[in-house]
Amino acid sequence: MNYEKIYKNIISKAQSRDKLDGYIERHHIIPRSFGGSDDAINIVALTAREHFLAHFCLWKFSSGDNRRKMAFAFRAMRMDQYNSRYINSKLYAKLRQDLKHSDATKVKIGLGQKGAKHTLDRVTKIQNILARNRLLMTPEKKIAKRLAERIAYWQQKDLAKSNT
Repeated sequence: MNYEKIYKNIISKAQSRDKLDGYIERHHIIPRSFGGSDDAINIVALTAREHFLAHFCLWKFSSGDNRRKMAFAFRAMRMDQYNSRYINSKLYAKLRQDLKHSDATKVKIGLGQKGAKHTLDRVTKIQNILARNRLLMTPEKKIAKRLAERIAYWQQKDLAKSNT
């Protein structure tokens, strides 16, 4: 499938129409991460569906670092207030393959975490929580908990069978 052609058709259709009624989303024709600007010439009004498809196509026909950037942009398309936009499992699996931080980004994330200073109160609180967790979960308790979860699972499965 020629995703670049589909993308260009969506943009062309949007540029040629007079005005959209109802809900619209502004889209950068050349994404800002590709060097596109915020100028009016680089912005087009799309329906929500067109915008979703445009980002899907951008992700599919991009390559290299731009493909990774578009994977993150497309993932953001499925985030609404409740993070509930539908995305099927095949599409999600393909998307996850391209959702990897670049080495430069990994370094930036790591540097952002380095040197973070906690107050003495915070350090003490963290140490107390960790110590309490170690005390609470002895190996025997872990095994007992796992066993109880398994028993409960099989009992529930047996109940479901008997009710059918």
